Amino acid sequence: MPWTMRERSDLERLRDHLDKFLGMYVGLMIVIGIVTGYYAMGWVRLHAGALNDLMMASIYIIIFPMMVMLNVRGLAGAFRNWKVVSAVVLLNFAYGPLWRSRSVRRSSAARSSGWACS
Repeated sequence: MPWTMRERSDLERLRDHLDKFLGMYVGLMIVIGIVTGYYAMGWVRLHAGALNDLMMASIYIIIFPMMVMLNVRGLAGAFRNWKVVSAVVLLNFAYGPLWRSRSVRRSSAARSSGWACS
């Protein structure tokens, strides 16, 4: 039988699988992280560096397919709507850092007053 359709590669099958079940995997990992952190905090503190490396690698694996599939030509058209662009810039570079600095000041004030948990 002649091949009229090309076979799907392993990466295409993996991408389809992750597209379908990514939400479930993320939820499962969150639950595992919470349970592990609650019951084995000493182990978590002991392996904090390795867990941080694993977390960074996991984030890269999750975000990389989105970067590869990015429509660059469509991205250029996104900058035509100046209202949306200005809202995104304002939220990312003004509101977010200001909110973060406010919460840092509030938590440091709570620590100095003795209300924070140690």
